[in-house]
Amino acid sequence: MRARRLLVTAAGTGIMALAVAGPAASQPAGMATQARPVATATQALPVDTAEEIRLMGGCTLVWCGTVGNGAKSRVKICEAWGKDGTNQAYQKKAACKSGRTSYVKPGQTRGTDTDEDLDALYVPKGKTFKGSYVCTFGGSKGKMTWTHKKSGWWKFGTDCEVLIRSIS
Repeated sequence: MRARRLLVTAAGTGIMALAVAGPAASQPAGMATQARPVATATQALPVDTAEEIRLMGGCTLVWCGTVGNGAKSRVKICEAWGKDGTNQAYQKKAACKSGRTSYVKPGQTRGTDTDEDLDALYVPKGKTFKGSYVCTFGGSKGKMTWTHKKSGWWKFGTDCEVLIRSIS
């Protein structure tokens, strides 16, 4: 079972409480799963909750760069961008760290729900990707057609969810 995240905003206070339930496998065999109370804005989280909250490499709070593949072909992704670069833009130079590329299979989503931070998607020469993206903190979103004159990477922020709908 994947980790589940729940963000609760206390109405009108601007204060947020975070509850993270770890995988069922972390409990001894035969133990029933118990619901844990979510802290309100004025309550502290239970002491043992702190050990369940873990930071993920490259992620911001509970957001990770995410790619959903609704196309019929796999999408090459970068798991660790090595240099600075403009987000939501094609990169002049490839900077994906060596050995840190992989694929998102058709029908698969990788990122926040799989505790991975994805940084870029690769657009091969002659291919057109169609889809959309939403970035939580930057407020940017939109339908997108990705193409590249040669071949190249389109980098996105840690707070962005990218959805590829088709590849032609």
